[in-house]
Amino acid sequence: MEGGWGVIGGFNEVLYKKEKVGGNPRTERLMGMFRHMMEEGNLYYLGWTGNKFTWCNLHEDETFTKERLNRAIANAMWKRKYSKYSVETLPAFRFDHNIILLQCSIGRCSVCSFHSSFKYEASWNNEEGCSAIVSEAWQNNTKGRERGLEKVMSKLKSTQKGLKKWSRNLERERTKAIREKT
Repeated sequence: MEGGWGVIGGFNEVLYKKEKVGGNPRTERLMGMFRHMMEEGNLYYLGWTGNKFTWCNLHEDETFTKERLNRAIANAMWKRKYSKYSVETLPAFRFDHNIILLQCSIGRCSVCSFHSSFKYEASWNNEEGCSAIVSEAWQNNTKGRERGLEKVMSKLKSTQKGLKKWSRNLERERTKAIREKT
């Protein structure tokens, strides 16, 4: 993959026992499977600043539990391309999961080429047409040679392309509606 890749989100598992306080203990087997998946995929945990714990059960009694479930991970190519990055755990205002903010910049190098970034907006879930774009991208057959992660990456790229085009039209429609109403 040209620019490498990274993922930010809730993985619903901790890497180590110290990433959980309260509640039933996590099993070493499940944590080990998560660490093994990271190793097998040559993925790196990008760390954090701010609050260590990204989820809590919001209980106010002896069952209170907090864990580091949300994190940012990336492969080596992404880390080389984005040599300056930081991951910050922001406060949760209405939810039990904290927000993870990733800031990064492309290092100055001859092999890095500019490409536009893409962010999926959670509000798109409520918009007509979004789920159809995603479904179409994931149901389309990829090149016969692609297997495993390559196939997933191809489907993600197709989803990104479709959503970029769709969201531009959505933005135009919203801007037009705002102008008409003002």
